[in-house]
Amino acid sequence: MLKDNSQLKLSLSPYQGIYDAIIPANHLLRRIKENIDFSFVNPMLRKQYCEKFGRPAKEPEMMFKLLFLKKLYDLSDEALISSAQTDMAYKFFLDLEPEAKMIDPSLLTKFRKTRITEDILEEMLRETIQQALDKGLIRAGTIIVDSTHTYIYREFTLDFFSMDLSSLPKNASSLKFSKHNAHVMSLCLTLHINLGLSLRKTSQALKDLYNISVSHQQIANYCKTAAVCVKPFVDRYPYEKGDVFTADETYIKIRGVKAYVWLIMNAATRSIIGYQVSDNRGVGPCILAMRMAFRGLAKLPERFKFIADGYSAYPLAAMEFSKKLVKDFAFKVTQVIGLTNDDAVSTEHRLMWYKKS
Repeated sequence: MLKDNSQLKLSLSPYQGIYDAIIPANHLLRRIKENIDFSFVNPMLRKQYCEKFGRPAKEPEMMFKLLFLKKLYDLSDEALISSAQTDMAYKFFLDLEPEAKMIDPSLLTKFRKTRITEDILEEMLRETIQQALDKGLIRAGTIIVDSTHTYIYREFTLDFFSMDLSSLPKNASSLKFSKHNAHVMSLCLTLHINLGLSLRKTSQALKDLYNISVSHQQIANYCKTAAVCVKPFVDRYPYEKGDVFTADETYIKIRGVKAYVWLIMNAATRSIIGYQVSDNRGVGPCILAMRMAFRGLAKLPERFKFIADGYSAYPLAAMEFSKKLVKDFAFKVTQVIGLTNDDAVSTEHRLMWYKKS
């Protein structure tokens, strides 16, 4: 059951002033909230609710704003609700009191699946984006349509085109050995990297096999030192580029913490020509991996193709290349979606990949 206006209460929270204290006037969400009228949401969704029966529903306008935030910041339902519980800018945008408890993520999933159709969602997002364009909050060049036909906006506060691609790991050891020597370091690397032993098992193996006492932390530092030495050669090696790039991302866990690995390959030789390891799955790391893959090219090949999955970061990154580097690096991403060849694009490019294998 949808609430009527008489059921809505004026906020009397004693903490309401915190919004003015901590959310700057130029914050994106403050500017959107103060300039965009979301009153169109409730009338548009009224027919999706029973007027007389059932428990009072969460306000559709708030639920739509949550979906807007989900698209704006590319978050999962769980990550969005978790962030909204502690981020005052989110609560301000949602018209919630600072001390308000957020909904369970399952309610957002239910709203998206049962209360709003894809056509309605697209129409509502289009209305919101159009208002933002009319008010000058965003530029038309920052809007694209992704594989699910919904609108995505990204506002970058970092210049990913000027960031250093050759940053080195911290806490690496000096090659001026004080206790051991290069031979011991090579034994550490052989056991840990080539044979895949854990740091502690590597330390134990050195003691058992060679009667060499090296702590597991020292072995870790040796590995970082090796990375410092090897990384410039790997990053600067003149790999053949080809005219077809393929890209994908996956996640790994390091000591229980999730990290993302981005890989871009030459489809013909399967050489990794660009990579990035990041703590997020945003557009920034994708741009950095693309920069590494394009390094050494004055312009893209005439028949260039960039093939990736359906993740929206790839076309967003491609759009940033078109804006920054203009026509020499303007390209479109061919997106192969799903695990089976259910469409002509997927069939064509998977068959091409198998033939090259």
